Amino acid sequence: MELGSWLGDDLGRFTSARGLRAYAGVAPLTWASGNSTTVTHRKVANRYLKGTCHLWGFTALPHSSACRAYYDRRREVGDAFAAALRRLAGKLLSSLHHCLIHDEFYSEERAFPAHGSQDAPVEESNP
Repeated sequence: MELGSWLGDDLGRFTSARGLRAYAGVAPLTWASGNSTTVTHRKVANRYLKGTCHLWGFTALPHSSACRAYYDRRREVGDAFAAALRRLAGKLLSSLHHCLIHDEFYSEERAFPAHGSQDAPVEESNP
C-alpha cells in the first residue's frame, strides 16, 4: 500500500515524519528572538488530524504499557497533560509514517526503544 493512499494523493507531500507531525499540529513550535525562546503548540493545523491524534494518544494510554511509560516520563519531566499527550501523539504519528513508508507492521519495541534517547522519533526517511 502506498503512502499516498493513506495521506492524500501527493506522495511527496510528507517525505518525513517531521512534516507530518507539523501538519497534524503535534510538533512543537519554537519562537526565538534575541535571548528569549518560547516553545508552544501549533494552532494552525489540520483540526481533524490533530483531534484524531489526540484521541489516539489518549486511548493508547490504558492499552499500551510503552505509551503509558512514555507519557508518565513526560509528565515527570514537567510537561502538562496536553503537552505530554501531544508528544505521545507525535511518537505514534512518526511510527505510522515509518510503517507506511517502509511497508512494515507497527512494532512497539521499535517505536518506544528501551535504551537510547526516549524522545528520538522513529527513523525519518529523507529521499
